[in-house]
Amino acid sequence: MLDGVGLRGRAVLAGNDDIALGILFAARDAGLLPPDDFTVVGFDNTRLCTIVRPHLSSVRAPLREMGAAAIRMLLARAEDPARPSQRLELQAELVVRETS
Repeated sequence: MLDGVGLRGRAVLAGNDDIALGILFAARDAGLLPPDDFTVVGFDNTRLCTIVRPHLSSVRAPLREMGAAAIRMLLARAEDPARPSQRLELQAELVVRETS
């Protein structure tokens, strides 16, 4: 997969930063380096993003807002078990660094 051709001109959005780091290491072993050969973005925006080279771009999710919303929804459901399910969309942020 990382044969020097499989990822050229492509982008990878990993499920989390740990997976993205694994992709970076495998790509480096294959002689590929983002962003010239491909783009890679993680998810979680962990501290590791700024420790590795090149620095990893990552999606920052609003974790505090997510937790607060989950608690509000849970309490509302506890008060009224027949209450219909809710859908909530929160804004995530792409933190652009050296891999994209």
